[in-house]
Amino acid sequence: MGFLQSLCMSKLLEYFSENKKLTTKEAYIYGMAVVLSSLLRVISFQFHYLETFSTGFFFTKAAVERQKMTRERDSRIRIMNDIIFRTREIKTYAWETPFAEFVNKIRRISMQHSILAVNLMSDLKVCITRIETFLLSDHESTVDTQKIEGIPCCKIYAHNLTAKWNPSQEAAIKNVDFILGCGQLVALTGDTGSGKSSLLQAILQELLIVDGNISQDGLISYASQNPWVFSATIQENIIFNETFNQNKYLNVLKICALEYDISLFSHGDKTLVGERGAMLSGGQKARINLARAIYKDADIYLLDNPLAAMDVCVAQHIFTQCILQYLKTKSVVLITHNLKFLNYSDKVYVLEDGRVTFSGKYETLKDLPNNVQENNNKTPTKLSGKSYKAQNETKEHRGSDKVNTYTTYLFANDSKFFVVLQLLLFILTQVFVNGSDVFLSFWINLRQNPSNFNTTILQYFSDVKCLYIYSGFILIMLFLFHMGSVNFVECCYMCSVKLHDTLFNKILYGTMKFFDNHASGRIINRISNDISAIDEIIPKNMYQGARQVCSVLGVYVVVNAVNYYMIVPTLVLLVIFYYHMEAFRPVLIKLKRITATRKSPIYTHVVATVDGLTTVKASKAQKHCDMYMIKIYSDLDSQMTSVERVAEYEDLTVEDINKNEINPPSTWPANGKILFQSVSMRYSPAKPFVLKNINVEFRAGEKIGIVGRTGAGKSSLINALFHLYEFEGTILIDNVDITMVPLRKLRSRIAIVSQDPVLFSGTIRENLNPFKEFTDYQLWSVLEEVNLKQIVSNLPSGLSSSFSEASVDFSTGQKQLMCLARAILKECTIIVLDEATAFLDLDTDKLIQATIQKRFHKATILRIAHRLDNVMNSDKIVVLDDGCVVEFGTPNGLLQNMNGYFYKYVHEYENSSLNIQTYI
Repeated sequence: MGFLQSLCMSKLLEYFSENKKLTTKEAYIYGMAVVLSSLLRVISFQFHYLETFSTGFFFTKAAVERQKMTRERDSRIRIMNDIIFRTREIKTYAWETPFAEFVNKIRRISMQHSILAVNLMSDLKVCITRIETFLLSDHESTVDTQKIEGIPCCKIYAHNLTAKWNPSQEAAIKNVDFILGCGQLVALTGDTGSGKSSLLQAILQELLIVDGNISQDGLISYASQNPWVFSATIQENIIFNETFNQNKYLNVLKICALEYDISLFSHGDKTLVGERGAMLSGGQKARINLARAIYKDADIYLLDNPLAAMDVCVAQHIFTQCILQYLKTKSVVLITHNLKFLNYSDKVYVLEDGRVTFSGKYETLKDLPNNVQENNNKTPTKLSGKSYKAQNETKEHRGSDKVNTYTTYLFANDSKFFVVLQLLLFILTQVFVNGSDVFLSFWINLRQNPSNFNTTILQYFSDVKCLYIYSGFILIMLFLFHMGSVNFVECCYMCSVKLHDTLFNKILYGTMKFFDNHASGRIINRISNDISAIDEIIPKNMYQGARQVCSVLGVYVVVNAVNYYMIVPTLVLLVIFYYHMEAFRPVLIKLKRITATRKSPIYTHVVATVDGLTTVKASKAQKHCDMYMIKIYSDLDSQMTSVERVAEYEDLTVEDINKNEINPPSTWPANGKILFQSVSMRYSPAKPFVLKNINVEFRAGEKIGIVGRTGAGKSSLINALFHLYEFEGTILIDNVDITMVPLRKLRSRIAIVSQDPVLFSGTIRENLNPFKEFTDYQLWSVLEEVNLKQIVSNLPSGLSSSFSEASVDFSTGQKQLMCLARAILKECTIIVLDEATAFLDLDTDKLIQATIQKRFHKATILRIAHRLDNVMNSDKIVVLDDGCVVEFGTPNGLLQNMNGYFYKYVHEYENSSLNIQTYI
């Protein structure tokens, strides 16, 4: 408007000059134009002011939308963590579909809130808020670590101790008095959820002390109930933050019964345990977790039910040689449900609902059920101190120069039309931008130097006509700019969605072999860091880069349209620019690849550290877990490696969950008959067979006990049944070859409750009923059956309570009961119980066994258990050793063979108390 007003004013002034060229009518027109342009300028300024104010408000609102997107992205990453860390369980539950729907829903919402203009400032605000919240939280020690006065030789003293997990919840420990003397073995026992683990957490300063006091004198070592192993070798997991001492190390291996297991690995104690101990059995993880605690030279040892997941003979060996002998001069707190072990404790504390209901010697403890001691069929063999070569870890692929990241990104949505259209819109926009500048220059020259132009041009290009032409250039430029921006946003949106969905589906439906060979950090790095770069950084840099290139092309078109002799110099400049960029491209790409691959171990390390944070803090090993920060390069060419790293997973082999060679009826399996015919299995072609020529038949409705030493192949047998890995031979369920059945149908028809309780982010209702198949009435009924109705009812939101928030209210045993409730709801004809009651007290175990017998009396049950009474009631028992079936028959029939494995198993149990007595 200012330009138009000045132009009209100059014309109006010509009327008043000596050589006036305007008529009176034209003067009135120009005068009116000056007035109108002034009026329009004022009005447009007000609209501009209003728009500026609105934009400011929009940016404030956008910042809020950005915070929502950040929370939604965090939610998506938490779900991805569940998927990555619980892949085996998700596959056995056939839960890929609800997880996919949940992630895609969050993804679509977060994409709608993506506003590049406020990303950095909003991210900064969110990060500052999070850091502020963390720093203002109470992290100070509440435990007096000075020497305890007034009580001779005391290591831990608690008086009237009341503690909570957080201020808004009921106290987990209530008015507890507790004393641990020097050299004492103190046992904690009680029902599931009675507060045993919470008391240890209070000693470790992990609970909020609201009343009473607690003091300790000495260094603490801690073995958690859920075994914590991180992605490293067996030796590194045991040594952890301590100095290596070979004699001490070999002795710890011996007393923790790890010698025999290590001798079975080709790399011995240099074997990589994999993500969360993926390469180990449950018992092996428990013993490595215990060995780490024992190897540390401490004054106080807190052992949270470490023997529950072990074979009977192994548990007895560790209790006698490790706890009674090796730690006899130390102060030890042991949580256990095994009453035989309580008999050898200096003092026993019985807890109920967070309170101590009994403290004293075991002999004075009345009205407790008799425990059935477990046992094993093998004693550990001695490790000869043999040295092993370190196992090489699978390295992360750092990309290939053969992949054209630009074409991969631009054509990710399989539509070339939008890409070509975008290029044309950018070029045309720039053509009209440069064209308007060229025409304005022509117009100025036309008026300042009219002698340089012939009469025809001067007459044709009047000022009014030039104004129309110039305005046309501006209007067309604005239209093309708007269309180009809209098309660009849509194109980037579709590319991001397509790349994310492809990556997510490859991960969700990937084979177990893929997860065994790829650390979680690598996968999380791609799903978080690389996808974020594709969503936010690459579109911004792509837009800027495309505008610059199109600017050059636009200049080239316009200049050559006017001055044809500039074609050659312009082409030379373009070639020089191209080769200049290409010279730096490999360096930038390599830097980005190094940066990206270095982040993967950080993600893996962070996740492992958080998972075992209590153990890390108890070991004073925070410095051992210090991380380093990596600079992020914002250059477009280097960021495009994120596209390459995401596209790399497009070639992954995935499970064909929808194959339909045989589509059994909805009632399959109606009977539950299982037949293994010459089944052999290994986890990768380079590894030995873990199952060897298995031939066994389980009739419909039979209750089968599966026993054998840790690592004998029990869990591998279940993996084959769920077709988690490829195997040789045939497995038939009701005469149907399971390799011909769609994986989703196969896995959804078998219920499993594993030793490690599997519960996901989301509400309790979603954990029990992910497919929304059951009513709330059915959910409450099954919770009552497994003794959980009361605890869920006490939660503020009941079934709608978020499990991530309510998990502290559940003990490990209660989480297993939740998984059992989920299995009961499925009403399958085949049930797998993989040490499902390992962490339950004996009374709760009996209740659950009765529930299983009642609800699954017609089902075929495969029960892996270390508690002998749980398998003695089976119709038949399978005894595994080194991947082979060494015995199969009824319990009574197997006991007739005095040279058999199972006979020795039971015989060692009967003499277990005598074996322990020799160490006293």
